[in-house]
Amino acid sequence: MNVQTLLIIALVSVTIGYVAGMLVTNLRPDKNQPKDPNVEILTESTQVEVARLVRDVPRAVLQVQMEGKRFQKSSELNAIQRKDLEEATVELISWLGYTPAVKEPPPIEDPSTPVVTNRLANKVSPRQTGPLPPPPPIKEQPKSIVNQINDILQEKLEGTHLEARRIRLAEAPNQGVTVQVGLDRYTGVDEVPDEEIRSLIRASVAEWEARTK
Repeated sequence: MNVQTLLIIALVSVTIGYVAGMLVTNLRPDKNQPKDPNVEILTESTQVEVARLVRDVPRAVLQVQMEGKRFQKSSELNAIQRKDLEEATVELISWLGYTPAVKEPPPIEDPSTPVVTNRLANKVSPRQTGPLPPPPPIKEQPKSIVNQINDILQEKLEGTHLEARRIRLAEAPNQGVTVQVGLDRYTGVDEVPDEEIRSLIRASVAEWEARTK
């Protein structure tokens, strides 16, 4: 190996050493550089890890890691772990700038003040002045002849021993007369087996004819 080759190798070695020294010097922190008062360098003696939040990516499930264990539900925590996590959560919410909503108590109602419900308030109308208008007249439907005779029959039955037998006259669909005696029904007066009842019905018919003349 000649002298020229040795000089080249020595020059390359010096150059590499100089560059490596510069890199090491730049990577070291400057002791004379002023420290930021807002940045606190924590040592192992001042660091206390409360919990970690871990998200299971495939299932997108949020988990809490405490004391080297992962918990998927709050029911898996013991009393001390739950208390520590709750206190840290309250501080974290305050740190994020959220203010917990405070429910206002309902207003205290004065018991001497009458309470009017909405349904009752909707029905209350303003007081009207002056006389109220008369109600519209109610038109009564005229009674049929059979119903008029039945009214006379009920007058005659009142107070008699036949009143308890519940005798009624009603119109039949074929414009005839149906006689009801208790639970029995007869199509026409002549089919009633009791002569006393037939006579009473005929007397009611005769009185109706006398009234309508």
